[in-house]
Amino acid sequence: MKKMIAMILSMMMVISLAGSVTAASKVPTFKVDGRLFVTPAGEPQPYINKDNRTMGSLRLIANALGVESKNIKWDNAKQTATLSRGSNTVSVTVGKKVITVNGKSVTMDTVAEMKQGRVFIPARFIGQGLGVKISFDSASNTVNFITGDKEVVNHNFADYGLKEVKALPISIAAGGLEFTYHDAFLYKANSVEGKALQQKYKFDEYDLANHILFMKVTITNKTNKSIARDYSDLQLKIGALTAMGKTLSYGFSNNDDYLYTWSLEPSESVTGYVALLKKDDSPIDFIVISSKHGTINNPVLIAEKVN
Repeated sequence: MKKMIAMILSMMMVISLAGSVTAASKVPTFKVDGRLFVTPAGEPQPYINKDNRTMGSLRLIANALGVESKNIKWDNAKQTATLSRGSNTVSVTVGKKVITVNGKSVTMDTVAEMKQGRVFIPARFIGQGLGVKISFDSASNTVNFITGDKEVVNHNFADYGLKEVKALPISIAAGGLEFTYHDAFLYKANSVEGKALQQKYKFDEYDLANHILFMKVTITNKTNKSIARDYSDLQLKIGALTAMGKTLSYGFSNNDDYLYTWSLEPSESVTGYVALLKKDDSPIDFIVISSKHGTINNPVLIAEKVN
């Protein structure tokens, strides 16, 4: 297997692509320990309120963070929700800015809101109130709730019988561009995560996909001249391979936080998401990502099958 992969790395010229970020997405994305949080069917989605705050359902996010339903109480008369996670207790009243965290008053920068029978508050107050670390990616409007000791979970290779070979994030140089791959998540196309990504990004030809490889990527111009990619550019930039001769295809999307068209002056960079679609049912033996610009093509093995 290792000899085969080495041969692929030396010969690989994959079909690939990249693109641009023009503005932050208006649809918030939540992750728990790096894994995509999918709103259950029939439940209200996260949203940006009139005060430009990223609002999350108190109950749904609490459940995703490990809070059992028995530890969530609702006082209909007072319109107050109270929930506990470990030693942390939070009380929230609809229409109020002040919440109670472990008996102390905390003032939010917007009021708690009711939507479709669920109490919503800014996502950061959910995390902070329940003793969970949070990080925010403004480029994609993504909130990551971190429950464990590890600050960032940046792949789910083990879910598919793969082991990490090259630790993420990694940076790969190609023809004056530097490609930084921050994370890589593999999902079955018909999984709840895959369907949620398709609902948000509306990828072209997603109905033909068997799996989706979803990555956060930063492209930096390391040259002394402008470099751009637009709709007329046939020069492909990013790709992946999962088995001998099995190249993933690019999933086109017009979403604002998706890499598609971009223009970079010297030293400028752009960050966004890329989706590569696996359209056959062949086994996934490894994951090789390829960064290409001009005549330079640098493939790197990041994961392989566990023996």
